[in-house]
Amino acid sequence: MRGILKILVIEISCIIGNFDWERKKEQRIRLDIEIETDFGSCYGMSNTSKTVDWGDATREAEEILKKGRYYLAETACVDIAKRILKRPAALAVTVRLAKLEAVKNAQQVCAELRLAKKK
Repeated sequence: MRGILKILVIEISCIIGNFDWERKKEQRIRLDIEIETDFGSCYGMSNTSKTVDWGDATREAEEILKKGRYYLAETACVDIAKRILKRPAALAVTVRLAKLEAVKNAQQVCAELRLAKKK
């Protein structure tokens, strides 16, 4: 019984980007994380031992972005997805990172990546 846990519209300020102005000043980004897991394995439980803790996944993603000072959103997505996939209950993950101030006249630009565990 597979399902998807969604953590949507996480707002973070961090250094991300290739241009000089992006290296000097934090910019606002939005992050969405979708984690595929087996809902059947945690059905009826009262703790997160057989699933993915949403708070922990969010804190890890924020830490990766703050410390990483990434040049490319694509690289940040890969690092976040790989970290979340280390969790036993995570079967696949989609990471969407939107830069809100990167392109004039665009509401946002984003990179999206889906990674799954190898069978």
